[in-house]
Amino acid sequence: MGADTPFACVAAHAPTDTITGAFDPETARSGLPRLSRDPAAPRAWVWPGHEAALTPGTPIAIERAPVPVFLSVGTADTVLDPAMTLNLAARLERAGRPADLFVCEGQGHGFDFDTEPQFWDRLVGFYRRHLG
Repeated sequence: MGADTPFACVAAHAPTDTITGAFDPETARSGLPRLSRDPAAPRAWVWPGHEAALTPGTPIAIERAPVPVFLSVGTADTVLDPAMTLNLAARLERAGRPADLFVCEGQGHGFDFDTEPQFWDRLVGFYRRHLG
């Protein structure tokens, strides 16, 4: 683990590439975008001492993650845009620290029964490598 984090690694499924506001079910039911990038929106994430960096709309500084990163996404996700996850992976790649990326063609936000075991094998393998 690095001096800047208590984590040995990070895994995220279908993450966004910018900070978003908290999920609001009423907004989602109304047909408006599910995740707000409005800086005044209620926060989805909090981290003591880092409130300004967590303003909705702020790009997530994935390149600064001091630990290995696992990302997963389905290309047919209608809950969160898969391009956001792929953008994070591309930024890590450009920084010389590629993510362990699991992309499931044609899968939505949740994976089907044929894909789910493959996902868990990859994720558990990632944790075994980095958590011992």
